[in-house]
Amino acid sequence: MATFTEVLQLAVQQHRANNLLQAEQLYRQLLEHQPTHPDVLHGLSTLSQQKGEYQQAEKLLNLILSVHPKSVKGWFGLGNLWQVQGKLPEAIQAYQQVLSLEPQLVAAYNNLGYTLQLQDKWSEAIACYEKALELEPNRTETDVNLANALHTQGKLPPEKQVHYAAINNDLGVTQKKAGDLKTAIAYYRQAIALQPDLGIAHYNLGIALQEQGNLEAAIACCQQSIELNPNYGEAYIHLGRIYQQQNKLKEAASAYRQGLNLIYATGVEVDEGSEATGEDDKTLQLSQEEVMVEEHKFRGILSMLASEEELYIKPILLTGAHRSGSTWAGKMLASNSIINYIHEPFNLDFHPYAPLKQQFQYITVEDGKLYKDYIRGILYPSQVNSSMIRPLMKDPLALLSAEWLQETFDMQVIVMIRHPAAFTASCKRMNWEFGFEHIVAQPRLLDRLLRDFKDDIIQFAKEKYDLIDQCILSWRFLHAVILKYRECHPNWLFVRHEDLSRYPLTAFGPIFEYLKLPYTQKQQELIQLYCNENNPTQAKGGNIHQLKRNSTANIWSWKKLLTEDEQTRIRQGTIDIAQHFYGQEDW
Repeated sequence: MATFTEVLQLAVQQHRANNLLQAEQLYRQLLEHQPTHPDVLHGLSTLSQQKGEYQQAEKLLNLILSVHPKSVKGWFGLGNLWQVQGKLPEAIQAYQQVLSLEPQLVAAYNNLGYTLQLQDKWSEAIACYEKALELEPNRTETDVNLANALHTQGKLPPEKQVHYAAINNDLGVTQKKAGDLKTAIAYYRQAIALQPDLGIAHYNLGIALQEQGNLEAAIACCQQSIELNPNYGEAYIHLGRIYQQQNKLKEAASAYRQGLNLIYATGVEVDEGSEATGEDDKTLQLSQEEVMVEEHKFRGILSMLASEEELYIKPILLTGAHRSGSTWAGKMLASNSIINYIHEPFNLDFHPYAPLKQQFQYITVEDGKLYKDYIRGILYPSQVNSSMIRPLMKDPLALLSAEWLQETFDMQVIVMIRHPAAFTASCKRMNWEFGFEHIVAQPRLLDRLLRDFKDDIIQFAKEKYDLIDQCILSWRFLHAVILKYRECHPNWLFVRHEDLSRYPLTAFGPIFEYLKLPYTQKQQELIQLYCNENNPTQAKGGNIHQLKRNSTANIWSWKKLLTEDEQTRIRQGTIDIAQHFYGQEDW
């Protein structure tokens, strides 16, 4: 069993790796044993500050000081917290308290200097920086802060400005990776002040401003970066991403094409029969399928750029009930060169800090503003592979919010449907029970979309039912919603898992056509590779997903996983909804 010290070390490692959920869990586990341990409280306070929970962060720091009034970490943490919130006089007092306790602490002089600088107390700030460098001459952050202060005062020699501009830009990148967007932006702006023609700083500032939600300023930064370097392909790509976020798809497509042309202008396609002349470690580590996917994507980009057709970049929602093959279908679509595959942003297990409150969250126009920025950030991240310009959100947990997503983000919607017995067998294999409490916790959902199932869902949330009954009810109400969608949205695409499995090459064709994606010979070869009869029938062991399968044999694998009694119960229990999707021959 791990000791307290070992768990604390692991928590710190997770925190430094920005694995905030794991770090928080470990910190709280430690507090159960030592509720006032200063290092644990300080780590949890820093984590709370990173999450924007300033009151909680201050509460934890005050708890440290209530037990250890002379804690340097406690006072230093308060100084940093108050500085971030703009409480500059309080921050100065905290740093001064730190220095009274530990007069040689370089970081305190540096942070005190920066806080004084924010108050335009330049001479005092410069004195703090100089004292810090006297104690630690090679401290880069302090050296740069001093240079920035001297530049603002007109005292930095011109020959040093380019040097410090580059360092400011690098520090901005470091701070952004650490999650401190405000400080990163300050460094980028300082880099530009020192060297106005530093294109990379304008580009990086644009990325940071996009994340901050200041889209017009971000556009201006990208345009300035392009003006300074007309061959800066990444700047065009990022400009396109911002236009796409604003739903200016024509402008986005134009910027994307310019950027991709610049980035891939040097790309030379290898003849079909030629051999690679060099060894690439990354390629050697890839499987045959992964190599095919990467080659296909590269060739696809070149083919797309050669076409005069306008790029079609509407976002895609791929949803349906869970265990309906959406991951498999999504990965096949994502082998296209321009698709950015986004995995389940509605899944709280993967995104614990998302603003969503429940699994299968029901979002409408009434509360959509609470979630819009989160989804927009997921669809249009500031940094992603340059060729991946069209988002594909694969998420069965987004099924109940599909209408809001389509209306808000103008998405093309594909809904997967699966046989109730196959759905149940898949859940049985994984021993996946359904969390009915997540549905009951959403009264508007029960009263609207699921009103015909309200009483049953409430009953299942109160009492324990076996897995088969849980699957019957959950399949029924999820597919009743799908049935409603099919009636109300003729422009959406509804796809049975069994049709994709039985005739993958034929069935995927209309999906690619619906999405206006090229369905090339290489694409079909990839699909055939993942679906042929030499692959396993079902996922092995406890694997949730098995992308390479004998898709035809997989259609009937439920007959081996379910008893005859279970099959009968499922058929009788789902017939009212299943008859709209499946006939006698499907049983």
